[in-house]
Amino acid sequence: HITIPYKPTILPGGGINGTINGTINGTIKVVYDAVVQNAGASGPRLCELTGLALRTLKRYLAELIDKHLIEYRGPKKTGGYYPVE
Repeated sequence: HITIPYKPTILPGGGINGTINGTINGTIKVVYDAVVQNAGASGPRLCELTGLALRTLKRYLAELIDKHLIEYRGPKKTGGYYPVE
């Protein structure tokens, strides 16, 4: 019996995204985890944490907001992203 370790990687251009059985996976999960661990973080801060370009990050954030997993709170310039309780 051989076990091969699996290490997901973020591919250039956004990588894998979407849902399987209602769970988030791939790059979108990296973004979601960054929001959960850094509640209130701004877009530019999440870019630093995830290594994604702002445009790519915003696409994933919009998808997470549409799924009601995160929300944006506060003024446009000084607000941040929070996980939905």
